[in-house]
Amino acid sequence: MPTSKQIAAFRAVMLTGGVNSAAQMLRLTQPAVSRQIRDLEDSTGLTLFLRKRGGTLRATADAAKLFEEVERHYHGLDQIAQAVRNMSNRRGGRLRVASMPSLYLSILPDFIGAFTGARPETDVPLMATSSDAIIEWVERGQVDVGLVDWPFSHPNLKRVPLAGIDALAVLPEGHHLLQKDVLGAADFADEDFISLPRATQFRYEIDRFFQSAGVERRFGREAHLSMAACSMVGAGHGLSIVDPITAAIYWNEGIEFRPLRDVIRVEFSVVYLQKAEDNVLLKEFVSEFQNAFRSYTSELPSRMERRSWMLRSG
Repeated sequence: MPTSKQIAAFRAVMLTGGVNSAAQMLRLTQPAVSRQIRDLEDSTGLTLFLRKRGGTLRATADAAKLFEEVERHYHGLDQIAQAVRNMSNRRGGRLRVASMPSLYLSILPDFIGAFTGARPETDVPLMATSSDAIIEWVERGQVDVGLVDWPFSHPNLKRVPLAGIDALAVLPEGHHLLQKDVLGAADFADEDFISLPRATQFRYEIDRFFQSAGVERRFGREAHLSMAACSMVGAGHGLSIVDPITAAIYWNEGIEFRPLRDVIRVEFSVVYLQKAEDNVLLKEFVSEFQNAFRSYTSELPSRMERRSWMLRSG
């Protein structure tokens, strides 16, 4: 069987075109490289090079076939070496991220661009869906990280909270309640209310907002997502309450927003499998996203104010 030294000498000769240059590449003497080539031919029974006058070598067809197989082997070793370098530098890997649409359309594109820009060997595919679907995907291992609105602890998942933000009432343009600068629970009593799905933390906070004030809502349609609730409000189907990230994305003619007198706190979270706790890339993603989200949400009020001014100015 060929030895690793024989294969290395053969590869060097094929890459450089001669024994002298191969010896320089391997930092060996010329006789040592020639001996390894002869031993390789003897062990395989193949004629790999034809010796010509002047000591030059010409590779045979068998040498070309063997070189192809050798390169496949070395390519695999190169990939392993690159993976090790990536792990050592904490710069490489693949992290599959699933997000609620509001984050997918706002903060995430720029954040992931910066995150992967600092880690050229890192791939972060991004997809968007509802929180309940994301929880299922994370639990099944279909994605590595989920960005959700979710109220429950889960035995298999680690949940990392993000900075909280205050919800807003969403109303159709021209609605009589827009005469008020701030809305309370009682203002919704005689209005059709567009609800969000029950299995979200946000929905629980909205329910508590009305229950604490003793206000019975007049339930209209239910929206699967906050963005859908905005569309329904714009179409005249009622009022709703949404997070300000959705509001900043969706604010356009036909829809307006007001703050709430009794604050409803919106809480997003990052979730991932408990057993992934030692994934360095994942932990870096979570830590950096927490900071980016805190900065992004702190700028939302001024962003909303600028948006409102632009709309009023036409």
